[in-house]
Amino acid sequence: MGAMGRIVGPNAVAFERLLDASVAVVWDHLTRPELLTGWLAAAKFEPRLGGAVHFQFEGEKGESGTVTRWEPPAVLAYTWNEGGATSHVTFELEPRGENVLLRLTHEKLPSKDLGDFGAGWHAHLDALEGQLTTGRRQTRAEHLQAYSHVRPAYSESFEEP
Repeated sequence: MGAMGRIVGPNAVAFERLLDASVAVVWDHLTRPELLTGWLAAAKFEPRLGGAVHFQFEGEKGESGTVTRWEPPAVLAYTWNEGGATSHVTFELEPRGENVLLRLTHEKLPSKDLGDFGAGWHAHLDALEGQLTTGRRQTRAEHLQAYSHVRPAYSESFEEP
């Protein structure tokens, strides 16, 4: 299990993960639909500023957004429209020798949902690390199990009693 996320504002969560891959490989996993499917969700992704983004989670209606920053291979950001609310996700990649430091920040979240998003991104980033290391894609059932495993820790850390 990777490092816990943290609250970085009243409506934002952030993660840092040191990944055993090159910047180019991680960038591909953030932007290529066939690779996004293995760790996040089935995706349609227009790789350009203003491009459309759509994620189809198994058994759900899906989430859409628009690319707001496109600075290959260092920064990717897009809006995230879920349940009528629009938030914003930013990925930053920084080379660290043969590895890459990935920073993920998800902002403009409803305060009541910080624990859910924290646990969700935690499980997705664990899946990304696994896919980068082994090439194996995570199933939806495995993701839900990973989410359920980390969700209690995010309840304790992110939510008021």
